[in-house]
Amino acid sequence: MPNIELHGFSAPETMITSIFDLFKDRGYVDEMVVTICRDTVVDRSGKTQPFFRLANSCQEHTSEIIEKLRTLHFDIERLILDDFIPGTMPANFDWRSHLAEIEKYAEENWALEIDLPKDEWERLEAEEMESLKSMLSEGAFGRLSLQTNINPERYFLLVAHIGSCPN
Repeated sequence: MPNIELHGFSAPETMITSIFDLFKDRGYVDEMVVTICRDTVVDRSGKTQPFFRLANSCQEHTSEIIEKLRTLHFDIERLILDDFIPGTMPANFDWRSHLAEIEKYAEENWALEIDLPKDEWERLEAEEMESLKSMLSEGAFGRLSLQTNINPERYFLLVAHIGSCPN
């Protein structure tokens, strides 16, 4: 499932249709999602530097997706996902019991998505993930981000290794 994240954009909602239009004739468009990240991205001088981040567990169409996104004239990062497991977590799923795996994935530069109940996601967002900071190494904590996508029912914690966009 290709996931195109929008980082640092002042009005990211206005870009969703343009992005999907780029891929309207491609068979994988129905599996594609766009994640709106409400963040600020600036360089040293304070100039905004919005960018796309492509996360894709199947690399089959990655080059094509990157080429189409380049036509929008923003920087692109490629996140290399080890795996994507669709579905929802069972109601009794305790993600905290997986902190050792989160640490391992982050330290070994792999990516991992962990679905969270909405109230847990909102609690972590409100506290800026401070409760996780003491449970993980600094390196692992630095690779965490809270994400949502265009599906308002899915909230997840992303442990990420950022790859580079091929030339």
